Amino acid sequence: MLPQDKVRWEHLRKGVVQMESIVAKLYDYLSTDIPEELRRWHVTEEEVDEALALLGREHAAQNPVEQAEVGDSLRCRDSEGRTVLLYPGRKLPGAEEAEQSAVGRRVGETFSCRLGETEAALTVEEILRLEPHPVDGALVRLAGIAGVDTPEEYRVWYVQENGPEKRLKAAQNIARQFWEAIQEHSELSIDQAERDRWCGVRGKMMYDMDVENGRDPHIPDEGTELLSDEEALAQYVDYQEQFYRDYVLFRHISYQDGYVYTREMCEKEMAEYKASHREQLEAMGYDVNRALTDDEFLMRSEHAYMEYAFGLDRKSDV
Repeated sequence: MLPQDKVRWEHLRKGVVQMESIVAKLYDYLSTDIPEELRRWHVTEEEVDEALALLGREHAAQNPVEQAEVGDSLRCRDSEGRTVLLYPGRKLPGAEEAEQSAVGRRVGETFSCRLGETEAALTVEEILRLEPHPVDGALVRLAGIAGVDTPEEYRVWYVQENGPEKRLKAAQNIARQFWEAIQEHSELSIDQAERDRWCGVRGKMMYDMDVENGRDPHIPDEGTELLSDEEALAQYVDYQEQFYRDYVLFRHISYQDGYVYTREMCEKEMAEYKASHREQLEAMGYDVNRALTDDEFLMRSEHAYMEYAFGLDRKSDV
């Protein structure tokens, strides 16, 4: 690498200069048509109704009824005084005909049916039906939500609890739509030499990380013949090319908004992370006192610009 190139890369990694590769024209992503369903993220009354109904089913109770339906439980007694349990609708082996015959029977009624291989006369002694708990204050209190004692309070709580997550998902989907439009319609001028240098630095960094983590980079994706050192590294470098265009876009969008990820910001984040995870890092053999390297800064700056660029939903009216 020539001295001027080395200086340029030092500046590039510090995030203080523009790249040779530029976005000649950034697509106006705010003009993208957003599907209406992505904007309808608010919690609906129907969703709250279903949540309350589900809560009622979770606290259902078996209540005695007079006439059997599918789904009920029947306690019967045969002519010899033995207890026979029937569950209409379950289609238990040998009891299918008896279950079907039991539907519509009343408590105290005797009916004939085939039970297994024999004919039986059964008298219905009890019919139980699993019924959801009514939607009332008692049900809501069973949920154990502090300060929520009535269905009305539950509705308010449910919207407050689930609304932000639904909005976030909608915003993320909108950001994904924006990004796909940006990728497809933006015009970039790529400096090939700069791209090759970027792929080389990033590829070598990923290669070294895999070696440190115990993965053998010489194992090919296809075939059985091990790769040479040069072939293995080249495979990593070539793989990075698909990410370069996005990286140029990430930086451009960030710069356009006045966001620059500096080395000082990175060092502060790393120091905080090391302080809170010191024991785990030392157990892994990581030197927590090691200074931030240029390659580490490059990697973290890429992530920072990507996160910022993916926050495109902040400009939507979702």
